[in-house]
Amino acid sequence: MHMVAAADMPVMSTGLVMRIQSIRIDDNGNPWPLPVVRKVEEEIVKEMTQEYEYLWALGDKSFTSAASRLLLGGESMAIAEERVASIQSVSGTGALWIGAKYISRVLNYNTFYMSSPTWNNHRSIFECSGLTDAREYRYWDPVTCSIDMEGLLEDLRNAPKKSVIILQACSHNPTGLDPTRHQWSQIVDVLEVVNLLPYHERGLLPFLDCAYQGFASGDIHQDAWTVRYFEKRGLEFMCAQSFSKNMGLYIPLSLNLSFYDVIKSVYCD
Repeated sequence: MHMVAAADMPVMSTGLVMRIQSIRIDDNGNPWPLPVVRKVEEEIVKEMTQEYEYLWALGDKSFTSAASRLLLGGESMAIAEERVASIQSVSGTGALWIGAKYISRVLNYNTFYMSSPTWNNHRSIFECSGLTDAREYRYWDPVTCSIDMEGLLEDLRNAPKKSVIILQACSHNPTGLDPTRHQWSQIVDVLEVVNLLPYHERGLLPFLDCAYQGFASGDIHQDAWTVRYFEKRGLEFMCAQSFSKNMGLYIPLSLNLSFYDVIKSVYCD
């Protein structure tokens, strides 16, 4: 909390203020939603299109469908073949929690792997969801200042059956270092081999965390490449998709659907 307070202290009269886990730009240090978000909010108010009925259990269908297309692309075969299940949740943390809870209670997984290092809330979210065997796979090599691919792949190969593998789709937190496309193909090669096992012996379940779509390259489609590549390769996976950062929407308000995030499971035949 002392770091947050220090980060909030003004250091210059103008410019972009980078705060822990958020981006603030006005003089009062408030979050900055994108102009397009404000424009859409105004249009909703003017056109009176906002509905005040209860949402169904899985959330607003138009929102989850649009979010899925943004993540997987308009040419997604998984969407066309109706192999995508989407759930609207409260924040990216909520998306991760719902997915982890499902994995724990329904799929009976207990082990999960996260990169070393990773976002510090990954561990607590998954442990509170019922997955108590927390492990790490090697990621950052402080000597070479690069990804330890040899160690990463070795750790994935040695992971026990029925393990969840948390992978950050882009803008890795906290290192900022993402695998190259070739390195992602190596990761998927390992996951693909393990998942050829019969379902009751199923090995590694990838859980992609997409919290910064658009922040790695400046292109939302390029930053979704990893998730789309997983679909193209035919893997079954989950993905928590957040709009907190790329739309500047941090506090979920009821009935404002842009303030929510989505968790998706892609099921492959």
